[in-house]
Amino acid sequence: MTRTGGSRRQRGLRRTEQILEAAEELVAAVGVAAVGMNALARHAGVSPGTLYQYFPHKRAVVDALLRRLAADLPARTVRDGRTDPAPEAAVAEMLEEVAALAERRPALLSLLRGAEPQDEPNVLLRTLSTS
Repeated sequence: MTRTGGSRRQRGLRRTEQILEAAEELVAAVGVAAVGMNALARHAGVSPGTLYQYFPHKRAVVDALLRRLAADLPARTVRDGRTDPAPEAAVAEMLEEVAALAERRPALLSLLRGAEPQDEPNVLLRTLSTS
């Protein structure tokens, strides 16, 4: 890989992070429904054309934010050799983790509330967004 390609990739990653940080701030402040692409571009300090180079539509921004926030949830695949908890305990544990994440990252619940019903992968997201 050329040096220029590496620097270009790094700039692209930084720009993506800049846009997602701005989007998370806006969503936390006004809710996902009130955030438009032009407002997001202004808040991120980029032109609308630049924003659309990274995210072709608002749904792409929302999906990227949800993936980013989900990455902050701790992995629960290894349980130190213990047997898996009962399903109710596992769900309660997951809900506690999501609630703790929502306290640290206020945009999470707004993102979940702002999801269109046909876009929701399951009822859990709707339940979490109303709790």
